[in-house]
Amino acid sequence: MSEPPVLIAGSGHLGDRLELLLRTTRAVIRVDQVPPGSLAAFERALERASIATAASIYVVDDQDAANIQFVLAALKLRPDIGITMALSNERLVPHLQQLHPNLIVVNPWETIAPEIVKGLKAPAATAAASPAALPIVRPPYRSWLRENRVLLTIAAAFLSLLAAATAFFHATEQLDWMTAAYFVVTMATTTGFGDISLRASSVSAKVAGMLTMLSSIAFVSIFFSLLIDRIVARRTENLLGHRRHGLDGHVVVCGLGRVGYHLVERLRAEAYPVLVVEKNADNRFLPAIRERGIPVMIADATVPGTLVDAAVDRAAAVASIVGDDLVNLEVGLNARAIHPRIRVILRIFDGDTAEELRRRLNIHYAISTSAIAARAMLEHGARQASSAVSSRANA
Repeated sequence: MSEPPVLIAGSGHLGDRLELLLRTTRAVIRVDQVPPGSLAAFERALERASIATAASIYVVDDQDAANIQFVLAALKLRPDIGITMALSNERLVPHLQQLHPNLIVVNPWETIAPEIVKGLKAPAATAAASPAALPIVRPPYRSWLRENRVLLTIAAAFLSLLAAATAFFHATEQLDWMTAAYFVVTMATTTGFGDISLRASSVSAKVAGMLTMLSSIAFVSIFFSLLIDRIVARRTENLLGHRRHGLDGHVVVCGLGRVGYHLVERLRAEAYPVLVVEKNADNRFLPAIRERGIPVMIADATVPGTLVDAAVDRAAAVASIVGDDLVNLEVGLNARAIHPRIRVILRIFDGDTAEELRRRLNIHYAISTSAIAARAMLEHGARQASSAVSSRANA
């Protein structure tokens, strides 16, 4: 008697890859695609796929809502069937895990980020290969100093002017240091209390006083103009991300989907400086990324100017992990044209294509994210099946 089939519910790369892996060992039936909506439609799709005789089911649709409905329908029709479910919403995992002991909820995209980071750290295989992109540990104040160097230079020059004026009036007007400093500050702020006056002083002292007042007005005006401009520009950048970034030794992550989000989280946890390029301004992961202070550009990564603004010429690596292989390849080749020694990591669906890219185009790490996610799903499903067998044996 033949072994009962395994069902795969859900469309997308993950389902396709899972089917390829499972068909090498057993029969597989793909469940018809059903958009989120009526639960009865999911039940009918599972019945057409013969869920009554299936050994287990993998629920791997690209939409979490469809996955949840597939699971509810499967538990209604076959409460005893083993279910391995993919879910990207981490907040729902512990709640859904309690639905039934035969249900295993997995976030397979979490397993991809460590593999990509491993590719960043892997040593160069040859002298011509791109060097490893390792985390950069910099004290936070260095980044702050670099970003605000113009304002700091103006402030330092202003303080130097006040110090020089204080020394001058201390010497020429016979004022003690504190009184001289007090007098210079009243001139710089154009307060002029009148308690100290240069009316009877020398011409040089009067000229110095005028220059101090005029220079102070100029310094303060320029300083606050730049400060306000920086505040407004920062707000605009937070919304749109359009600017030439001054990062150095960072990782440019193109694409903020489920894989991209977990990759950015992993990179930050390992002290990598990160810049995200995302085309969709309404991306659901953007608020969480911005809350962590990670710079974001809302732009098309396939445009070479975008990569220039992302400072790819000074970056340690670029990881393009959008859902389109051709887009990823274009981003990788454009990045390599700008920075020939940069480490390039691309998300490629087909494993053979990824291998050819590594060999022929010196793309150091072309990764099939669906293959990694599918293997993670199979491992969890195998553990569930083994646990079920042990439970029946002990019963």
